[in-house]
Amino acid sequence: MEQQYDIVSAEGICEKIKQLRKYNDEQQSEIDDVLLFACQRSMDIVKAYCNIQQIPIALENVCIEMSMLLFDNENYEQSHKNTAIKTIQEGNVSITYQNQGNAWKDNKKELLKGFSEELDKFRCMKW
Repeated sequence: MEQQYDIVSAEGICEKIKQLRKYNDEQQSEIDDVLLFACQRSMDIVKAYCNIQQIPIALENVCIEMSMLLFDNENYEQSHKNTAIKTIQEGNVSITYQNQGNAWKDNKKELLKGFSEELDKFRCMKW
């Protein structure tokens, strides 16, 4: 059974995400570069995890979903927004806020755990 390669591209993933999310023209022009970067990043993560040079077509949906998670949680264009309370101290009142994007970076390994069942089928041993 031969696998098909060279069909999955960052641009193709980006276009599918735009179709799924139904961005209007104004929104598309604002997010094009950032979304493309998230798509390329997801492909790099999959290639590194699986020790492969090309993404098989069977992993296209994994890359799409991972790209959407990266785009939504990395906050590439909105680093000062989406803050959440990190700690609260009662004596002498102290509240610490944490950017949700930073919290996401702390738990980025969880991203691969969520996809490991699908990715492990394509993982190659590195010599």
